[in-house]
Amino acid sequence: MNIRLMAAVAVASLALVACGGDGDGTNDYLGGSSGGGGSDAESAFGQELTKALMTDSTGTFSSEEEASCVAGAMIREVGEGRLIELGLGDGGLNEMSNYGFTEAEFEKVVDAVFNCVDMRATIVEQLATDYSEEQANCVGDKIDLDAMRDLAKAELTGNGADMSDEFMSSMITAMTDCGISG
Repeated sequence: MNIRLMAAVAVASLALVACGGDGDGTNDYLGGSSGGGGSDAESAFGQELTKALMTDSTGTFSSEEEASCVAGAMIREVGEGRLIELGLGDGGLNEMSNYGFTEAEFEKVVDAVFNCVDMRATIVEQLATDYSEEQANCVGDKIDLDAMRDLAKAELTGNGADMSDEFMSSMITAMTDCGISG
């Protein structure tokens, strides 16, 4: 199997969470009364957090709308006071695991990212740089987003070994099904 593909997908999933979507092309936090992250993302702290997310070195967010969505969701789900206490929005971001989130808070952050960013499209885009569009879409269609979400949560909370094996096994199956070998 092509280790580069598996690494690209695993890195993409964790990079998105470490700083970004449920993969169905919809944004569960956009629209309705909260539009674009709502007043939480529009507050001074929300704008600061959005800016920090946008300037993060992983290049996680393809738009300010996605970053604003994640910022607003994090503020609503974790709380502005708690995020400030942890040091987020202070002009930059570190690895999320460096902030001291509780396990429950990490789960909320991961959910915010997966609900705001089209994870499947992001991974397909990354895979298309090394494989045909057809192969990238095939693998993208077969990615188990729930397993990816669980892996991201497990990695951030230090429980990732078993989940990593499960996700990599599903990736090997997807690659084989899509005619990619290495």
